[in-house]
Amino acid sequence: MSATAFSFEPLFLVLAAGAALLYVRAARTDPPETWRVAAFASGLFLIAASLNSPLETIAAKYLLLIHLLQNALIADVAPLLVVLGLTPRMRDELCALRGRSEHPAACPLQQGMADHGFEPGDLQADRGL
Repeated sequence: MSATAFSFEPLFLVLAAGAALLYVRAARTDPPETWRVAAFASGLFLIAASLNSPLETIAAKYLLLIHLLQNALIADVAPLLVVLGLTPRMRDELCALRGRSEHPAACPLQQGMADHGFEPGDLQADRGL
């Protein structure tokens, strides 16, 4: 297998497409700003592209360093972009689906943002409070 061969992981493509469709559906009732749409799309692209590109082939067959790069993209960068792409209302609705309160530490989405340097006050400012 060539190092430039594309891998094909249909599950991740389907999940990314499903997330994009849900985002479009939610955006009808709560239109996000352009930068949020770009952040969300970039996060989905990083997840799908890192698993459906020569990057996956190189990571699986040749270089551990590339596998570690994939881990960083999928576990650190992409989730942050996806969460930043959500409007405050979308984040609150996702937290409500899990039966969580609106307290930032009670919701994994908001806790993840806090873990990446966003303080609960930043989240409140994002809501316009």
